[in-house]
Amino acid sequence: MFWIEAPSLLPGRLGIAARPRAGDWLEDEINGWRSASVDMVVTVSGSDLIAFVKNVQAVGGMGVFQFHGIGGEYLSVPASAHLELLNYLQTQPDIWVGTFGDILTYRAKYPAERNTATFDQKPN
Repeated sequence: MFWIEAPSLLPGRLGIAARPRAGDWLEDEINGWRSASVDMVVTVSGSDLIAFVKNVQAVGGMGVFQFHGIGGEYLSVPASAHLELLNYLQTQPDIWVGTFGDILTYRAKYPAERNTATFDQKPN
C-alpha cells in the first residue's frame, strides 16, 4: 500500500495499491488491508475516466492514461471502464490518442507548441 497524505485535499489518507490477488489469497489480501486501517476500496469507472478527459478538455491541457492491466493484472482497470473510455474517445474528433512515445516525439519535434491546448498538426 502506498499512502498519500494531503491534509489540504483529503480529510484522511488515500492509499493506492495493486489489485488484490484472487483465489486462495484474496482473504489474506483483504485482512492485510483491514490491518492497515483501510475502510473503503474504490476502483475507477468509465465515468471517472471520461470525467478526467472532460476536465482536460475544459482546461485545454494534455492528459495521460497509463494502463498496466485491463480487466486484470497489476494496477488494473476494469475492461468495461476501458471500453467506455474508448467509446467516448471515438466520439471526440479533436482528441489525439497516441502512444506515450509518439506524443513525446511530437512534443520534441514541435517545442513551440508545448504550452498550447491542442495539437495543430497531428502526426501522419
